[in-house]
Amino acid sequence: MKAVSRWTVIALAGGALAAGLVITNPGPAAFADFGAGELTALLTKELCQNDGLTGLLRLLIRECPELVRSQRAVLGKLVQAHTRRSNLGLFSVYHTQLDLAALLPGLRQVPDLRLPRYEATTLAGAGQFLLLPARESKEFREEP
Repeated sequence: MKAVSRWTVIALAGGALAAGLVITNPGPAAFADFGAGELTALLTKELCQNDGLTGLLRLLIRECPELVRSQRAVLGKLVQAHTRRSNLGLFSVYHTQLDLAALLPGLRQVPDLRLPRYEATTLAGAGQFLLLPARESKEFREEP
């Protein structure tokens, strides 16, 4: 029986690792769930904790965090609709651009309500997501 060379073992292990990464590369549905959680947390912070709501709205919306959390499924679809995925096989890169004021134009008429724009890049691989530091954006870059 012939001995297996060291390079053959390394090549097989590398191939198995690459196949594992391809198989566990999270798809758009998993990203929508991840994005919904991130956007829910962001909106809860921006609207409910950081004086995002005016005094009058605070009186009308008593349970702001619960209201935002109840919209998680809708927020996931919103994130998915405004995200571009670059599938690189072993991992994916998701680029999201959200302009909350454009998505909710009726709220522009509410005095002192500031709805931010965000750009975020997320790396996805091995069944995990890594959100790179998101930033509030004044203007979005136009994609070619």
